[in-house]
Amino acid sequence: MVQIAELFHVPLTIFSEEAVEANPRIPLLGYCTTCGNAVTEENVAQKRPVLLCKECALAAQKRKEHEEAAKKAAEAKKIEEARIAEIKRKAEIARARNKGLIWAGVISGILLIIFLICVLSTKESVGKGIAGSFIVTLFIFTFVSQMFWNGFVYNACCFGGKTIGTPGVIFTLDLDGIFFLVGVKLLFAVLRFLIFLITSILSICFAIVCSPFTFIPALLRINRDGI
Repeated sequence: MVQIAELFHVPLTIFSEEAVEANPRIPLLGYCTTCGNAVTEENVAQKRPVLLCKECALAAQKRKEHEEAAKKAAEAKKIEEARIAEIKRKAEIARARNKGLIWAGVISGILLIIFLICVLSTKESVGKGIAGSFIVTLFIFTFVSQMFWNGFVYNACCFGGKTIGTPGVIFTLDLDGIFFLVGVKLLFAVLRFLIFLITSILSICFAIVCSPFTFIPALLRINRDGI
């Protein structure tokens, strides 16, 4: 029967279908749209919109369940990855907060010791000198700590130090023209460096002055983001 089915390019079930058709007690409903096997009342799973046998319907159900399970697993994996990324982000924020406080404490502590030594060695206006040392140290502490927190002080400090473009130079292709070009380029380079230096100093001074007033809000923000 297998050889005959292969010879005539028909499914092997055609022989059982003929037997079913010959048996009036088992009416043929049609052929399964998926596997092509004969469908009767005994093995029918779905009649409309397409005719399916029980085996194909079961396979389709299992395939659907497998796809749904894979989809749920992918969603769960995505949620887990997002949770891990959020944990890492908060840990990074906490490390930046601690790093800023540690470095600020070390630098301001060293500067405070130096200031106090200088004040006590002069023996003039010791009280004012000590008070000024603590005030300057406070500004340095709040400034250095916020430089690690990527907030207002950091942005204000980085606002300076901008380089400016210089215009083109028209010169002649002779010795004097080349000297003129070199001299103008050097002048522009010095001018750009001076502007870079001045804007950097002004931005740093502005950030230092603002740092005590922005320290508490910045600390609250970074603590909130790191929780």
